[in-house]
Amino acid sequence: MTDPYSILGISPDATEEQIKDAYKELAKKYHPDQYENNPLEDLALEKMKEINTAYDEAIRRARSSSGNRGYNNYAGNNEYADYGQIRDDITRGKIDQADAALDNILENARGAEWHFCKGSVQYKRGWYSEAYRCFETAHQMEPDNGEYAAAYENIKKQPMGYNPYAGKYDSGPYTARRAPGSECNMCDICTCLMCLDCCCR
Repeated sequence: MTDPYSILGISPDATEEQIKDAYKELAKKYHPDQYENNPLEDLALEKMKEINTAYDEAIRRARSSSGNRGYNNYAGNNEYADYGQIRDDITRGKIDQADAALDNILENARGAEWHFCKGSVQYKRGWYSEAYRCFETAHQMEPDNGEYAAAYENIKKQPMGYNPYAGKYDSGPYTARRAPGSECNMCDICTCLMCLDCCCR
């Protein structure tokens, strides 16, 4: 890949904090949400992908040189999680692939970036309650991260409806709301079909 330090505009001996600060500034400038319905949207998306990959690599090198594998990037197979690739999969609609990669990361290694990516996966699937909680967690873990804050604020601005399971206002269509952890099962399908049959009669 291209030198991650030149992409982020930092020196190779930059600290983890300096890497994060550089990333935040670039994310504010190039985040695709700012270029929605703009001819530059695709360029911003590619630039953001490049920035994310550079950030992952710079953080990996910084933590490797200090002998610390790091909280956010340690995966279940004892390799660094490639959040750049996960983000790319989400962008390209490879939701199952991205979700599998996220699930492979150990629970005690799931930081703000994990929650942000997981929230993005759930949002794409229409699981708004879960997406809300993940974006909220990512924002709480790293409140200064502009990208996480934007995602959290964005989902709060969606048309709202009360979710009795979450005990808070939830976004999205009613059909997407359900008790956390529950899935549609055969009983739900049969009940729905019976109701439709009654309506038709």
